[in-house]
Amino acid sequence: MNLNYFKDCLFDLINEWDSLDITDIEVQDRSDTITITVRDGSIFEIKCKAIYEYSNSDAEKNSRLFP
Repeated sequence: MNLNYFKDCLFDLINEWDSLDITDIEVQDRSDTITITVRDGSIFEIKCKAIYEYSNSDAEKNSRLFP
């Protein structure tokens, strides 16, 4: 999974979370952050960072190492 796909999924998850009483969600793709404003005026920021992105080439390497 790559970072952009993860951010999209995280946005959808946050957007559907009714109990948070969210009034606004902003995604800043260049800085990989999601800013969330809730009804009481509080603002939170989530910074997304990929530590490791698994890819198909990794799967091919693993299949050769562990048949």
